[in-house]
Amino acid sequence: MTAAEQVQQPLSLADNFEAIAPRVAAATHIGLFLDFDGTISNIVLAPQEAEVDAGIIAPLRALAGRSDFSISIVSGRALADVRERVGLKDAIYVGNHGLEIEAQDIRFREPDAEALRRELRCLLLQLKLALSDTDGLEVEDKGLTLSVHFRRVTEELRDWVRSATCSIVSRSRSFASREGRMVLEVFPRVRSEEHTSELHHITISY
Repeated sequence: MTAAEQVQQPLSLADNFEAIAPRVAAATHIGLFLDFDGTISNIVLAPQEAEVDAGIIAPLRALAGRSDFSISIVSGRALADVRERVGLKDAIYVGNHGLEIEAQDIRFREPDAEALRRELRCLLLQLKLALSDTDGLEVEDKGLTLSVHFRRVTEELRDWVRSATCSIVSRSRSFASREGRMVLEVFPRVRSEEHTSELHHITISY
């Protein structure tokens, strides 16, 4: 493993708590970044059934109300979806894998992704037509991206779903796909590095 790869490896909080605790105690401001699905909510069969774990709501609200904490909820879900499910008004929300960000009076949408909304709708229709007869499958329109959920699809059909989805998406020059946990994400090929300085300004300004 190279030095660069070692740097990128996340630390386990439980295994490194004694080393991290003094740094946390000494910090004047802490940014806490939390994923939604599988972190503050349980993985469920249908994405619309997900909700914040009941035991974490009160601690999150308490931290969000502190001046020395910033809570960021990061998700592949559409921003409006995750914001409604979490319900913290003082949190920073990052949706659609970073393509949309909101924090108080700040609102960012990746402009290149916005410009591809019509083409994404065409891709959505193609996927729905091709996969409509597959029991348990759901194609979710998230505005700037799509998700093909196949957790409830029978084991023998999952490879076909992967193949059919990738084949349809590969015909587009504007979109690509990648696999997550029982989901295929369809996202725009945007050159986000062109907007890095703008995005950096947004996060620092908050």
